[in-house]
Amino acid sequence: MEPGDTVTVTFQATVDPDRVGTFINKAIVIGTSVIGDVTDEDDSPVGVKGPAIKIVKSVDPSVTYEDGIVEFTMVVTNTGEVPLDPVRVEDILPIGLTYADEADPVPDSVTINPDDTTTIIWNNIGHLDMGESTKLEFKAIFNGEETRSVNVVTAKGTPPNGYPVYDDDDASVTAIVPPHIWKVLSYNGLYRCELCDMDDLFRKAREMNIEFSEDIDRCCEPYDLIEALKNEIEKRGLKNDLRYKQALELIEYAKQCCDDAFETYSEGNHIGSYRWSIKRCKTLREAIELMIEILSPEKCGCSTS
Repeated sequence: MEPGDTVTVTFQATVDPDRVGTFINKAIVIGTSVIGDVTDEDDSPVGVKGPAIKIVKSVDPSVTYEDGIVEFTMVVTNTGEVPLDPVRVEDILPIGLTYADEADPVPDSVTINPDDTTTIIWNNIGHLDMGESTKLEFKAIFNGEETRSVNVVTAKGTPPNGYPVYDDDDASVTAIVPPHIWKVLSYNGLYRCELCDMDDLFRKAREMNIEFSEDIDRCCEPYDLIEALKNEIEKRGLKNDLRYKQALELIEYAKQCCDDAFETYSEGNHIGSYRWSIKRCKTLREAIELMIEILSPEKCGCSTS
């Protein structure tokens, strides 16, 4: 280069996916002359804008009777610095809520899953510029399968470059149950044990020739069966099975649930007592299922012949 000459160098660079913020690009030049090298440097900051998305879910009413219709509202907002397109929304209705076939905008798909939940999908609710929001609404029926149903929704936004961004929110619907009904339910859970319907497990045990007393008191039947299963497992030398250890831990937890159910009932907390009774029954059932599995030939690949 002669004195006063100028050379312009240009190049392009691609920002790596998921990288946002300010990046400093530094250039260093070295020139060689007859009297030695000369150098200079300069830098240029490059700002990379980041994508973000927010979804807020609400329900009205949040407390209702069985077969009551509730309306869910979801507001999706582009809270980032770049446009988002497409924007996908996926809503999971729990078993306690049934889609009422009324929505705005209409979803692209409504699928009833094997576990009786329902997946509602909007593949693309439209282009969202920075700060722009859009609203989705749909109705559902509170079918009484749950006392409290939690509805979860997830939003996914795709920026022009980089990885998609996500956000989720939920809203719950609770059953209206008069206080005197809760008292009856909690009392039955403690003393009549309708919650612990384990006839199918009793039948399996009898088919396996497990001998246990069929007590008139349904509250005692699960414990009679548990003792019989424990004796059979130890008799067959299977007490070192990890599932047996897990079953014993569940049985101890069920006893604690029972104590908590009685304690909360005595305090007048009938809803809490009912929930502890449900938890006790579910825990006992899981323990019995594990022990039956240990003793079942088809589960362990054993042969009875």
